[in-house]
Amino acid sequence: MPKIRTLKTYLLAILVFCSFYFLGIFDHIFATPFRKFQWPPYVNVNEQVDLRMRGLRSNILYENDWASVYHHRLEPHSQLCAEGHYPLVLIAVKSAVANFDRRAMIRQLWGKERRRNTTLLIATVFVVGRSVEDSVNLKAEQENDRHGDLLMGDYLDAYGNNTLKLISALQFAVEQCDAGVSYVLLVDDDYHVSIRNLVFMLLGSSTTANEDLYAGYRFDSSPFRSRWNKHYVPLSVYPFSSYPPYISAGAVVLSRQTAKRMFYASHYLRYYPFDDIFAGIMAHILGIEPTHDGNFRFWQSWSYNPGDYLDVVAAHGFADLDLMRRAFLDSEADVSVSYSHPSPHPVFVATLKIQGLAPVDRLIKLQHARALQHQSRYHRIDEPSLAAWIKLIRLVVQKRPVRKWTWRSNDCKTKIEIDYAICSQDFTVVNDVCTIDASTIKQP
Repeated sequence: MPKIRTLKTYLLAILVFCSFYFLGIFDHIFATPFRKFQWPPYVNVNEQVDLRMRGLRSNILYENDWASVYHHRLEPHSQLCAEGHYPLVLIAVKSAVANFDRRAMIRQLWGKERRRNTTLLIATVFVVGRSVEDSVNLKAEQENDRHGDLLMGDYLDAYGNNTLKLISALQFAVEQCDAGVSYVLLVDDDYHVSIRNLVFMLLGSSTTANEDLYAGYRFDSSPFRSRWNKHYVPLSVYPFSSYPPYISAGAVVLSRQTAKRMFYASHYLRYYPFDDIFAGIMAHILGIEPTHDGNFRFWQSWSYNPGDYLDVVAAHGFADLDLMRRAFLDSEADVSVSYSHPSPHPVFVATLKIQGLAPVDRLIKLQHARALQHQSRYHRIDEPSLAAWIKLIRLVVQKRPVRKWTWRSNDCKTKIEIDYAICSQDFTVVNDVCTIDASTIKQP
């Protein structure tokens, strides 16, 4: 009996040890506290970056050889970021080289060139690696011949090389577009992007292109230590208890200055395979604080409701091309609502128009038609759309410090003033036309 008890004790001890080992508990115990964070090769990175920012040469050797990044198997056409053709925002889409359909859809939707008057707002480049299949590489070459927007580095297109795609995008932004591009959006090809909200965000930002901006969905997390996790990180690769704060790599906005500083810093810091963590390490060492923006959505929604995406800049979970198209059309279209009141009251149509790019261009346009037959021209809505419309009105009110807009109707040339109540759902048309309480309105 004593021998059996001893054997059971040994087996239990082995079981506990193995559990601790495979669950990563030992790694958590022996991890170095983050307050002691430093990153090899332990040089003064800020000093070297300052030299490069002033156009001077570095006085130490590089840690990383980015030869595979600098050698481009495919490059965008020369007019992209050519002199006099600089966009406000360069969108660098990290795409798997075989995702031809996604790139085609993005070109039709949020990746197409946008202008406001003579100002180029966005230009898009797709960052890919080379495939192990020659047929895929050949198809990519043909794609670039047609569209001229592929940047292919001389490295394998794989998840573990996403950091190389990050460096490729930064290099292109800094060396090809630095003179005129104000901001860079790094984004994955399974994201929905609202260009209107993106430009509105940047033009309304207090941070200029010549200041540091590193924004998106912020994480404060720790490495995965469980050996059963596909993202397992051993202490030999990352010895610290937590990561520096970082922005999810799915969608990241950088100012021109931050893009340059990160690109220069990447030469002097030990390579890390996860691109968002590597960017967080660079930001931490450079003293750049990651800015969380709730309008960047990282977590995929299991159901799509357009009312939930009215203020979104970028959202994850749109690998389905039909869903990506639907989200784009919903974000671009005017939100229209029609109500019919008991005769002889008119049919009212309220439309939110986000026509411009600054808060002053956001307005509520109210049209009215005296004849009921006109209501067929307008979009009838269901309850979720009504809620979305009310949410959109309140969003616009909160974005602008004043509560009153003036609009002259295209139809009857009457001046309409709309006074908003932020804390309720009602509004008033002052011109003796109608007073509406949105909570009591019945659908037509």
